[in-house]
Amino acid sequence: MPQGSLCFIDTKYNFTYIKNGDVIVYEATDNIWVTHRVIEKDGLYALTKGDANPTDDGFKANVWNFKGKVLFSLPLLNYRACFF
Repeated sequence: MPQGSLCFIDTKYNFTYIKNGDVIVYEATDNIWVTHRVIEKDGLYALTKGDANPTDDGFKANVWNFKGKVLFSLPLLNYRACFF
């Protein structure tokens, strides 16, 4: 998913069903939300990595900070939405 994509999120999605390759949203720290792809799922934890990043986040999303699963995205549209 390209940077600046406008994402549509299922906020009711159950973390239990998340699998490798899914794009999720989670709260990393202090109300900062991250949208990244799951590269490794282990029970209640998921290691994520941004598509444009060379390495994983080094922080695991979990059932408690999980906000939702990205259903679909519109590339680069979020950049336009920020300016209008």
